[in-house]
Amino acid sequence: MGSRQWLLAESRPIRDLLEVTKTQTPEPLLRAAEDTSRILTKIEHFQGQGRNALRDTIMMRFPNTPQMFWSRTCALHNGFFGCDHSLPSATTQYSTYFRLAVKTPQNQGLPDYDSPYGSLSYEWSEMGFLSASSTTWNVMICFNVPQSIITGLQPTLPTLLGDILGPYALHIPLLEQLVELYDMSVSYTGGTVDILEKELTKPGYQETETTAPGAPSASDKQRRTQLAAMFEISNHITHLIETTQIAAETVDRMRLECESYAAVQKPVNLSLAPRARKLAFLHSMLRGLSARTRSNEKELAGAQSLLTNMIAQDNHEVLQRLAASNSD
Repeated sequence: MGSRQWLLAESRPIRDLLEVTKTQTPEPLLRAAEDTSRILTKIEHFQGQGRNALRDTIMMRFPNTPQMFWSRTCALHNGFFGCDHSLPSATTQYSTYFRLAVKTPQNQGLPDYDSPYGSLSYEWSEMGFLSASSTTWNVMICFNVPQSIITGLQPTLPTLLGDILGPYALHIPLLEQLVELYDMSVSYTGGTVDILEKELTKPGYQETETTAPGAPSASDKQRRTQLAAMFEISNHITHLIETTQIAAETVDRMRLECESYAAVQKPVNLSLAPRARKLAFLHSMLRGLSARTRSNEKELAGAQSLLTNMIAQDNHEVLQRLAASNSD
């Protein structure tokens, strides 16, 4: 058996990269001179005339992938996981197909209150994944993966050369990077909510400036733009609640399938149980992030309620001054 290596590929033609999976048959082939694990990244959406041909090529190498994986329903889904395998494992590949979505911030700091709409810049990463592994190779295709994931994997992969074969070997380093992305998004929105809360409770903030009858004060204008910004942040938090919850459920499904597969292996596969435990750990991390996102949502709701009451009080005082001026 030859040396083991990782290959993180981004630019080579996908048909060339998929050549390794031609070793699916139990007979040894000349190309199967070494164990190879590959994560293929930055595969563009299937477009133009080559779309069907490219999909057919992928399906030849990943024959257990359901056709629905390519449907609009799955393309717009925030998360799912499926797998396929048969026994004995020595003669067949173990396939997985799954999807995850994450919404990450593109700018830092408090929103610009002069332009609350669109001031919070986020990017959706709606990722799809196909994997297949045998006793001698392991391949994963990652669709629409953020550049930060690629950057994070580059120093990580060479440290895992002793454990690169079999189901879920590639999933764990990938998921570790994704958990960090979810954490960054949750922390960013939480930090923004904290800043807004501090502004609302600053000494003198709740005082209303005296202006001409019927004219809005500067503080009233600021509060209204803050309320608009809060509405925008609320939308982001709602999306994070959904994506972190679905991600946790998806990873837990991986854990269950890994444990189930390990239970039927004869002889015992010593790599699967540790991988299942790592998946359980990642699942607990995502559950914690989901809980923190819900906490952010509740804190924001409290801040929105306080700010709404301030605006209502401002409006009431303006109406009182206007009524007083009309009676003079």
